[in-house]
Amino acid sequence: MKKFKFLKFPALFLALVVAAFLILDQIYPLNLDALKKDEAKILFDKNGEIINMKLSSDGIWRFHEQSFPNSLKQCVVLFEDRYFYYHFGVNFASIFRAFFHNLRSDNRIGASTITMQVARMLEPSDRSYKNKIREIFRAFQLELHFSKDEILNLYLNLAPYGGNIEGAKAASFFYFGKELNELSYAQAALLSTIPKNPNKNRLDRVSNINALKNRVIKMLYKANLIDLSAFKRAQAEPFKNVRIRAVVNAGDYANVAFKNQISKASLDLNLQKDMLKILKDAMFSLKAKNANNAAAVVIDNKKMSVVAFIGSHDERARDGKNSALNMKRNTGSTLKPFIYS
Repeated sequence: MKKFKFLKFPALFLALVVAAFLILDQIYPLNLDALKKDEAKILFDKNGEIINMKLSSDGIWRFHEQSFPNSLKQCVVLFEDRYFYYHFGVNFASIFRAFFHNLRSDNRIGASTITMQVARMLEPSDRSYKNKIREIFRAFQLELHFSKDEILNLYLNLAPYGGNIEGAKAASFFYFGKELNELSYAQAALLSTIPKNPNKNRLDRVSNINALKNRVIKMLYKANLIDLSAFKRAQAEPFKNVRIRAVVNAGDYANVAFKNQISKASLDLNLQKDMLKILKDAMFSLKAKNANNAAAVVIDNKKMSVVAFIGSHDERARDGKNSALNMKRNTGSTLKPFIYS
């Protein structure tokens, strides 16, 4: 047994470190308040089309998602942290390499793993050695309490994607107009590059958009995650600098729906748009008669549901700020639509 005696003290030291960590984990638990932040809201019509969208209370486009496509996960791991599945939250080899590189060069590089980045997203702070130590501690805590896939999901929900876009789901909509499961490998590759430098790499501004995409696609091919034909298709897929505008229709109806936590409406978006055009045309012909506003409601009598709701023909106009449908009127005026129809 004497030949194993030299292992006694390192094992004891390791046990003390682990015990100290577990005690500190109880004293300083993870702060998960970032996961409870208010989400942006989407209102769908009866056919699943988006009617309206509303920012979160802190002005962020944020939509939490439970699962993400493998293509996006593969791109993120390759681009951000290729040893993600092999370390315990911290890659000390990368930290030492980055430390000595940054001592010798003005071109600084980072060494944060995906887990460390999640720790920083949960508790944003200035960059300092003290905060880096705390970040490392939080990374170990994350690895203790969450699986690798859960940590990756946290990253994809919390990561910044340029401007006021947070999380991959919102980024997928505003840059590509797609759900996450509809993304091509080329699109997933582009999304994976943004969080590293969200203001510089945001897809509506970055100048080398296709070069960024091809860099990640090449990494996928070298890792045997895509075949040659998929590699060539992804390389040939072109992109333009664009950010899709938020969908804003049926503002009066949407305001009421969002207030009442309604996400799916009985409205028919196509009918809503047709009715709005009819109202605008009618108002153009009635302008000479000093008509300043118009409103309409279309009801499906069989289903007893509202399928079009327009409080004003022009919500941006001064008179259009007030919904005509919410204004008080006498009993006779209320009965007129039913009598004349």
